[in-house]
This record gives sequence, structure tokens and C-alpha cells, in this order.
Amino acid sequence: MRHMRTLIWLLITLAGAGRAPCFALPAETRAMIPYSGQHAIKQHNFEKGFRGGTVKNLTYTEDGLMPLARPPAAGLAGEFLSNEIFLLFEARQLVLTWNATTPPGAWLHVQFRVRGQGEDWSSWYDMSEWRRPDQGARNTKDAEYGKLKVDILDAARDFAYAQYRVRFYTHAPGAAAVLRMVTLCYSREMDDEERRIPVTAPAAGKGVLLPVPWISQLRIEDIEDEAMIKAGVCAPTSMTMVMQYHGSAVRVRQVAAHAFDPVSKLYGNWAYLAATAGDHGLRAWVQRFNNWDDVRHLVEQGTPVIISIAYPKGTFRDDPEKTSDGHLLVVRGFTAGGNVIVNDPGTAFPEKGKAVEYRWEEMGVAFFGHGGVGIVVEK
Repeated sequence: MRHMRTLIWLLITLAGAGRAPCFALPAETRAMIPYSGQHAIKQHNFEKGFRGGTVKNLTYTEDGLMPLARPPAAGLAGEFLSNEIFLLFEARQLVLTWNATTPPGAWLHVQFRVRGQGEDWSSWYDMSEWRRPDQGARNTKDAEYGKLKVDILDAARDFAYAQYRVRFYTHAPGAAAVLRMVTLCYSREMDDEERRIPVTAPAAGKGVLLPVPWISQLRIEDIEDEAMIKAGVCAPTSMTMVMQYHGSAVRVRQVAAHAFDPVSKLYGNWAYLAATAGDHGLRAWVQRFNNWDDVRHLVEQGTPVIISIAYPKGTFRDDPEKTSDGHLLVVRGFTAGGNVIVNDPGTAFPEKGKAVEYRWEEMGVAFFGHGGVGIVVEK
């Protein structure tokens, strides 16, 4: 009885102080969830009238930027050079993505360069010879700024400006690409421990669950290609789920073949995945996050988010042996309490992959601790 009176007194005291009892995460769990850094995006939408650059033999249309006339023969059909882009802060990482319509016979050479305050430009980094049938080696190095690692520049020094160039080519008479949007996602990961702000729970709100179809990367009836299953296709499988949600009648093997990077031999090039969605009429870009509220806002607006995760053993309490050095899945919802609901392609069993709920702090370790990289796809 005395214990009961003590409990009642404690609850009344907490209520009088205007607080409710809460159950905080263990300190070691909070410490494991890093603030992934300072991130920003810059989007140039040619469909909506963006004009910030120099054009050669190109014209602006309501569909986007395209050659002035249908090229009569193979070769360079036009070029767009952006103005210098002054970044909001000095950055160290950059991912450039593009959305275009590239019919058979047309391709785009996409490049960018960076520089610091008062410094010379870096070399032109080659992001892609997008949709070129015989893609060759790409320039991925600069003596001062370092190496482009497949799809992300992780620079050796700060840069404050960026510039990109898109060249339009054709290898079939009359074929012409249309450039609709370019997005620069730039970041600065925090080195100073005092600036590593702990990631907190999403703000309280209504639960949301988008009707994103679940697809397994391990079932032959879903992938239809044994070699792809063996290679690992979590990225195109996740993209296929989102594209189908937005109404595209695509199969995983089609998306995987379209997004395959023949130079790096990868199905998981972030820029190529976004460009694949673009070739199917969608808007897609890479965006980095440092809190769940921004992800939840997109989901509440009807936009699922593909996220890149990695985690050591012990991250997930319900499956402590589970580990991954890199995986993509789809965030399709949140509970009212802020837990994350995902479609995970990395299992053959629906009960383990379809609309699976994870504690927000545990998925935060896997997501924000791996850089907070997401791919946003809109109709």
C-alpha cells in the first residue's frame, strides 16, 4: 500500500510540474546517432523557366532545354554552361543529379567543377555520359580537390563555388535529348564534436502510411534475372517500388538495366538511379538529411524516400546479429509516435520486408550514421 501511495504521489508531482513521465533512450544509443552534417540543395528546373547559364545551339521550351534543331547527323548538338553557383557554406561533398528525356540515339555528357574562395577551378569531373552506348573512362580526379567516388565528390579541401556543364550529343539522325532539371546536393560533415547535434525523435503527429508496393530483390518472380539477384539490386528494386507507386509500369530488371553504370559496374549509382526515374517522366534527386522531421514532411506530402543505410551488429534490438555495410530501402510511413515504416527489398518474406516498423532511434543510427543520403522521387 505504501508503494502504491508513493507511485500516486510521483505521478501527481510530475503532472503538477507540467511534465509527463518519459522513457529516455539509453545514453549509449543517443551517442550513436550522429548529426550527419550541414546539407543544402540547389535545383535548376528548366521546365519552369530556369535561364541561369550560357547556351550554344540550344533552346528553352516548356518541356525543358533542347537542341535548336533536330541534329541531322551524329555529333555534338549543343551545350549548356551554368553560371557560377555560390554555395551557402563552404562544402566538402557534392552530388550532381539530372532529369532528362533521352530517346534512343541521344545522350548527355554531364560534368561539374568546384573552387574555393579566390582559388582556381578544379578539373571538370565527369558525372556521366548518360545513355551513351559505348561509355568510356571518366575523369574522376583533380590534384587539388581529390577524387569523385562513383557518384559523390568527397573533396580534399573546402569549396565555395560550383559550376556544371551539359553537352547534348546524338548518334542517330533526328534524335535529341531534353534536359528538364539539374540538382546539386552539397554538404559539409561536421568534424567538431561540439557541433554534432543529437538526432531527436520526429515531432508528434498523425500516423501516415503510403501505398508503396513491396518488391523483393531475392525472388526470381520479382527480379526475373538470376545474375541480377546474385549481383545485388537493392537500389533498383527500391527505385522500382517508388516508380510503381507513382504510376510507372516498370519491372526491376528494366530499371536495373537502365540505371546500370557500365564504368563502375554498379547498379547503385545514386545519380544514375535519379536519371532513370527522370527518363520515365518523374522528378528525382539526391538529398541528404540530418533529421527525421524533413523525411516525415515529404512522406506526409505523398512522397516516399529511398534511404541509404549501413550499421554494425547490435543496432537493432530485435535482431542484434543483423549487420550491413550498405543497403537501400524505402521509407513509406511513420507511426504517430515517430517510428519509421519501411519497405525493405532485402528479404524474400513479406512479413519481414513489407511495411516493417523500426524504432526511430535505431533506424537513425543506420541512416544518419551513414551520411543521411536519400533519393527523393516526385511525379
